[in-house]
Amino acid sequence: MIGHTNATKAQANAGFSPCAKTVTHLFNGIPKLPDEGLSDAALQRKDVIIQIIVYGVHVADDLLARTLPKVIDRFIITNDVAAGLGSGNFTFGEINVITENGQARSIDGMLAVSLPAWMIH
Repeated sequence: MIGHTNATKAQANAGFSPCAKTVTHLFNGIPKLPDEGLSDAALQRKDVIIQIIVYGVHVADDLLARTLPKVIDRFIITNDVAAGLGSGNFTFGEINVITENGQARSIDGMLAVSLPAWMIH
């Protein structure tokens, strides 16, 4: 599984070729534009399963609408576990996360990446 990376397209393809067969949270936490890097590599490869958080916060609706027809036969809906914890303040390592209104954000307001529930205390 590959995700949340600033990998170039070549680096992403190098990771997919030997072993990785899915990309998690496509477009989320990936600094490169959708037509560059990991996103582009994943969309072009028919052997890669695509996971996207689809509730309108992590990925813009128009980007989702353009992407789904390209990957509908290899698409998995995923979610943001941290946002599903309910409102409150949580700590992940040294990162403080505030959840409210179905969104998990760092204290400075940046959208937080999905965190497994067992890692938040």
